[in-house]
Amino acid sequence: MTLNLSYPQRLADIEAQHVGKDQWRLVNIAVDGSDAAGLLGFVELIDGQYELTESGRPGVHLRVASLAEARARFVA
Repeated sequence: MTLNLSYPQRLADIEAQHVGKDQWRLVNIAVDGSDAAGLLGFVELIDGQYELTESGRPGVHLRVASLAEARARFVA
């Protein structure tokens, strides 16, 4: 099963929602909150870097320098 994510055109449409210590979920706030296509991925702070997991590719992890950079990765 493939999840069709709704990638926003603007960085302002990506919100980092705190879900736990050093953990966030990234959502497209332009998409209805009940639509799974708006859940873009998850970010966790590990050893000073932000590890990004995209909802559509759960086995792929990417480390970036900041939460802002993680958000920017999802702009279409």
